[in-house]
Amino acid sequence: MAKLYQTFATALVPRLLAVYNGALTANILPDSMHEGLIAIIPKSGTASSDSASYRSITMINLDVKILCKILTTRLAPEVNHLVHPDQYGFAPGRNTTMNTHRLMHVLHGAEDREEDLTCSQ
Repeated sequence: MAKLYQTFATALVPRLLAVYNGALTANILPDSMHEGLIAIIPKSGTASSDSASYRSITMINLDVKILCKILTTRLAPEVNHLVHPDQYGFAPGRNTTMNTHRLMHVLHGAEDREEDLTCSQ
């Protein structure tokens, strides 16, 4: 399907732009952009009688995927500075390994100073 969009981009881009701008103006997405098809896929090397042997994926309208990519690309530079410095997961350029190193630094520092640490939620 993506190949179809690439092949006919010249004809499709103006139409998609009209749909996206219409959705922005009306503040509502077309019904087709709220729908997805869930497919159940078996995991290799597992018993088919076990429900844990399957994973699900949701296939969504390609128009939605394109819109999401456009929004992500445009918003990412603005959103990144809104993310708290302690947020490492799901933030571009950051990962949970950084947080693990930070925690280890705090633990070793407390140990060197012979301080007790308390964890809270």
